[in-house]
Amino acid sequence: MERKYKTKQRDSIIEYLKINKDKHITADAIIEHFKNTGSPIGKSTVYRCLDSLVSENLVRKYVISEKEGSCFQYIENQKHCANHYHMKCTECGKIFHLECDEIEELQDHILKSHKFKIDICKTVLYGLCSECLKGRK
Repeated sequence: MERKYKTKQRDSIIEYLKINKDKHITADAIIEHFKNTGSPIGKSTVYRCLDSLVSENLVRKYVISEKEGSCFQYIENQKHCANHYHMKCTECGKIFHLECDEIEELQDHILKSHKFKIDICKTVLYGLCSECLKGRK
């Protein structure tokens, strides 16, 4: 059984993720934040902590693209966070949550009719956000 150690660094990372719970945070952003605050946390410590938090279901890991690596998000309401997709603007790079009954119906259809379960954490829809669309007009 894996032991969960309560450390100052772990608590600091959790607090940072809680404060930024509406954002998708990379490990590099966490490392940079603590470096800039004068309390640097080593890269291996950050990754080890994130892996532990994901396995404890306190943090959700999203794979936005192979090139960019993973993003992490503190899960305040696990049921809510487990049921949405992500959209990424190919122009500005912003990531948005997509909560839509119709896409959930499509997910159910794919499972029932095609015997295929979509992995929400790895499903990202790419396109242009409303702000970038306005800029193109």
